[in-house]
Amino acid sequence: MRMVREGKVAQKRLDRAKTIATFADLCPTLGRWNRLRVRGRLLAVECVSPRHEVTPFQEIGARFLPHRIVEVALLDSSGRPASERYAGRSDQFGFFEILVTLRQPVDRRTIFTARTFIDEQILAGMGECFVLPEEDSGPVLVSDVDKTYLESIIRSPRDIVRMMARPGEVRRPLPGMPALTAALARWPEGVPLIFLSGTPFFFKRSLEDRFYRDGLTLTGLFLRPPSPTVERSFDSGELGRFLDSLHYQFGFKVLTILQILNDLPDGVELLLWGDDNQHDPHVYASISGWLDGTLTSGQLLDLADRYQILPQQRQELARILANPQRPQRVRQIAIREIARRPAQWPDELTRKTTHFDTAADLAAILEGAGLGST
Repeated sequence: MRMVREGKVAQKRLDRAKTIATFADLCPTLGRWNRLRVRGRLLAVECVSPRHEVTPFQEIGARFLPHRIVEVALLDSSGRPASERYAGRSDQFGFFEILVTLRQPVDRRTIFTARTFIDEQILAGMGECFVLPEEDSGPVLVSDVDKTYLESIIRSPRDIVRMMARPGEVRRPLPGMPALTAALARWPEGVPLIFLSGTPFFFKRSLEDRFYRDGLTLTGLFLRPPSPTVERSFDSGELGRFLDSLHYQFGFKVLTILQILNDLPDGVELLLWGDDNQHDPHVYASISGWLDGTLTSGQLLDLADRYQILPQQRQELARILANPQRPQRVRQIAIREIARRPAQWPDELTRKTTHFDTAADLAAILEGAGLGST
């Protein structure tokens, strides 16, 4: 009887293994024809769950495929190849990032589809890649998520844990922001929209569900990647280290925005908006200060060290800062949280950001400036 029972268990495991497939969970991405950053994660799944059924807690436990060679190719609207295949390797958490070049430049804003391959096998999962022509001047909107787009009550670690158990359908946007942002982000004539947040990577699919419900066309989504403080398994013993890792915001955002600037045409202006709950005004002002010469590369690296940056992020940031500044512009807008005491920051940087007391004030100003009617 015992042998029969063990045999059934072994057969059940074998049957289940046969149903496991590799899924490429791709992010929307924005770039130019000769520099497009395709990003995603390799997951091992039995079936791809609908986004509205996924909570961040479920995503933490997702099985992923580390250290695998993955290839990416772009297809045009007719399904024809628009690029060669480009290869990369997934990291220890299954993430990959591959720079792709189209076969020829585009003369207008165009959408391509990314397909991924492992050993000639086409993986489930496709991603949209938005390409700007070289003469495009933007602006491109880079927005934070919590307290800038979504209502977020974060007063304690317990509030963060509660958010992790909530699917996207129960998250609530700030009043007026979905309509304003959707009007801004109409493709192709609108303002391309990128969400950049220190929110951990395992909120991706639940956030995508919220954005889909709000009718947003995202051209980019950047969430904070895992750090060495968050191990492959996540249990109660990991919670303290996870919460500590949330402080690594400044360096991650500075690096990501500079990478975005590198990927876009030279004349594109970034419109940066966020809130002062974390370091958004400081991040934006520091980038502006480096671009206009107020800050040297060494001073920006010192700020990243002071406000926390992971070693691998610092190495990449130093590499970008070693290159001469390009003629790029940023405008900074932040929503002020009245209850918070303003952080100390150099006056020459503080004055670079325009603050508004509420999201409604920001929406009214943008409407008055004509941005809401594009």
